[in-house]
Amino acid sequence: MPVFSRFRTGDVNPESGLFLCTGCGEIIPLSKGERFPPCADCGSTTWMMVALAGEAGRKYQTGTRSPVSGLFICTNCWGQIIPIARDEVFPPCASCKEGTDWQLIVSA
Repeated sequence: MPVFSRFRTGDVNPESGLFLCTGCGEIIPLSKGERFPPCADCGSTTWMMVALAGEAGRKYQTGTRSPVSGLFICTNCWGQIIPIARDEVFPPCASCKEGTDWQLIVSA
């Protein structure tokens, strides 16, 4: 499922991820199989996928190449979140200055 796909209130969500209200910019998480609600902030009925949940929770070690693009969090200090593109090498954490496992938060 491509990022930036659009959905309407009542549609069944085909993939877990983050969705942006096209009316006001509110972002909501929605799991696969849930129905899209009207926006609680502005009432808009159109949503756009901005990030895939994909394999959220998977961990990758410093020095390895990422198999996916996304946002990752350091599992050592839980304070550093980094964007990594597919095939980039995971760096040491800039906050705790150590090698670590990086946990996928959301695929891009």
